[in-house]
Amino acid sequence: MRKYLILTRKLLKSGLGGFAASGKNKKKKRNLSQGAMWLILLVCLIPMIGMLYKAGGGAYGLLAPIGQEGVALELAFFAGSIMNLMLGFPMIISVFYMTGDIEKLLYLPLHPWQIVGAKFTVSLLYTYLTSLYFLCPFLVGYGIASGAGAMFWIFIVIAVILLPVMPLVYSAILSMIIMRVFKKAKNKDFLSVISVILSLVLAFGISSFTSSMGNMGNQQLMDMLMKGRNSLMGLMNGIFPSLRFLEKGVAEGSILSMLIFLGITALALVVFFLIAQRLYFAGAMGMRETTARRKAVSSKESNKLNRRRSPRQAYLLKELRLLIRTPIYFMNCVMLVFLWPLFFLIPLVLQFSKSGGIDIGGLLSALNLGSTGASAVVLFGVLCISLGAGLFNYVAGTAISREGKNFQFMKAIPVSFRTQLQAKLLSGLYIGVGGTTLYCLIILLVLMGGFGLPVWILPFALIGSVLANLIQCLIQLFMDLFHPKLTWESEQQAVKQNMNVMVGMLLNLIAGVGIGMLIFWLYKILSIPLIAYAAAACVLLAAISFALYKGVMAYGIRRIENLE
Repeated sequence: MRKYLILTRKLLKSGLGGFAASGKNKKKKRNLSQGAMWLILLVCLIPMIGMLYKAGGGAYGLLAPIGQEGVALELAFFAGSIMNLMLGFPMIISVFYMTGDIEKLLYLPLHPWQIVGAKFTVSLLYTYLTSLYFLCPFLVGYGIASGAGAMFWIFIVIAVILLPVMPLVYSAILSMIIMRVFKKAKNKDFLSVISVILSLVLAFGISSFTSSMGNMGNQQLMDMLMKGRNSLMGLMNGIFPSLRFLEKGVAEGSILSMLIFLGITALALVVFFLIAQRLYFAGAMGMRETTARRKAVSSKESNKLNRRRSPRQAYLLKELRLLIRTPIYFMNCVMLVFLWPLFFLIPLVLQFSKSGGIDIGGLLSALNLGSTGASAVVLFGVLCISLGAGLFNYVAGTAISREGKNFQFMKAIPVSFRTQLQAKLLSGLYIGVGGTTLYCLIILLVLMGGFGLPVWILPFALIGSVLANLIQCLIQLFMDLFHPKLTWESEQQAVKQNMNVMVGMLLNLIAGVGIGMLIFWLYKILSIPLIAYAAAACVLLAAISFALYKGVMAYGIRRIENLE
């Protein structure tokens, strides 16, 4: 146990620390920068925390009169478990197998369970950040609205601490089995692909599973509803059977149910450590190996590679190739930008298939897209899609952090900092435009060709979409310049364990809502033709983009000069 605790402390110090610095002044600056980062994150999350708090109280007020208040707890615990499962699998793969300490730890006098236990604890502590921000406000709002006693709050603390354990156990066991089965193909690139593919499969599988609960007949649901006494609890516990006892223990104050929940969680940990004792070493050995393709280059390809380009173009191509050729960057920064429609279309298709389908063509024809009101809705919809989908674009938000230990390369090459920042900004803009504006273009062409949408909508919609992506990329780039994560042992840490990404997403969400509300307000107060309003909106977005660009470039150049 002593070795486990020492190793856990060392892993936390190396995994959660900021970029390396020596000397009192550098350490002081680093601590101030990290403190400012957490302060910004807290300020950005205050509105969401408030909404979740009100949602918890509102859910109790809505369900308590019919005796189904426990369903709110079930939804909260189930959502928290699903979120931990989705985020936990790539994290487990990264912490267990992709860090640079693997080979060093394997040669130390440590048992597999001690290494795995320490790494599991690190992963568990990471998940507490998610629970703290997204689960606790809902539960606190529920508890205050219900006037809960001391027993409820004690059980809530236990629930928040132990809720992520079962999802992480699932993720860890699955990752060890994968490493054992594919032991001949184990390298970081392969593991990255497998982890993200399985995460997507889990996401779509869970979406299908939860939507299938709607197959229960209305009369059956009504019968259960009329029974009261939380008779609807347990409908979503097929994946996590221990939640049934946790929900009953918290909702009804049942000590026996909580003891059963604790017993199931402890049993899951015992099984996990027994499996780790047999599988972990076999899967972790040789993780520093890599593969490369040896391909002869023809004279034509050689001339193409050696073609003279401008510094900005060459640096931009370097950034894009790095994003595409590094699986972690490709799947977390690029692929999500292009796959976001699936997360909305698949649930819609499943829902429509259950309800017998819907005549989308007839619905669009009835809307009369040639009218001024419908055209305005289309323009506003394109802007909302661009601002919303841009939240998944992490390219600019990790542009500096991805340099890692090679950050000095930016200072050594004979390319100005402005040119390098422009190339990094353009790489994020190109990916964002490809994942949002391209889809908007296809939708607009369909609406113009078959449903009478005016042609003049197209240029204004595309310009607005590009400018919306540019604004979000500038905000993300600013956050990464403000506090870059330059110390990491795997590409996964540079993206998935980078607080800049979360803070940038929240700032983009706030900026997107603010811009959307401003443009909608201008539409309501300005009595001008729609085409003039569209032009004015584009000018407004261009002005915001120009101001942000000037500010970010000026700050970025000074920041890079001072970073070490």
